[in-house]
Amino acid sequence: NEERATLYSCLAVWYLAPGGTDPHKAIAVKQRHGYYDDYMILKVGGFKILDGLPSGNIGTQKLKTRVNGKEEELKQLWWTGVRPGGKLSIAVDVKKAGKYKLSILATKSFDYGIAQFSIDGKKIGEPVDFYNANVTPVNPPESLGVHELSQGEHKLTIEVVGGNEKAKDRGKKEYMVGLHRLIVEPAE
Repeated sequence: NEERATLYSCLAVWYLAPGGTDPHKAIAVKQRHGYYDDYMILKVGGFKILDGLPSGNIGTQKLKTRVNGKEEELKQLWWTGVRPGGKLSIAVDVKKAGKYKLSILATKSFDYGIAQFSIDGKKIGEPVDFYNANVTPVNPPESLGVHELSQGEHKLTIEVVGGNEKAKDRGKKEYMVGLHRLIVEPAE
């Protein structure tokens, strides 16, 4: 579901009468787990989510902003209800091996957190503080540096590491993250 990250599954149940014989053979653990990985791909806010559902809640939020003097509606991956230590991983597809500049377009707001990014398990750059006194889509993009990437899918992980001391506390501190776009461009 694009608007809410809700996954559903079904379960078949049958009952055996007392003293009955089970007509079914035991199924090996390998056959009972992981069979769904090949076709179950969760996409939220235009991003492919890896490693299943993260801590907290993910969904799509629409925001209106001005880009080059024109009003534009953005869809963002909106990660809420997360606490420090929470992680969210998204796919980064690279068509050809080489050096790439990674940047993000994200929202900054009064109740957003501070996050550390990593690519394929390696931390990149310093933590990014998404605090701002007002809701503001980041423009220009926030740089995550230049990285040597092989062809194929890579994992960009966002880990909430804390919050700005100025962030509003409405009875419970929030550490939200809003991500509009990941920009992957060849480095000069």
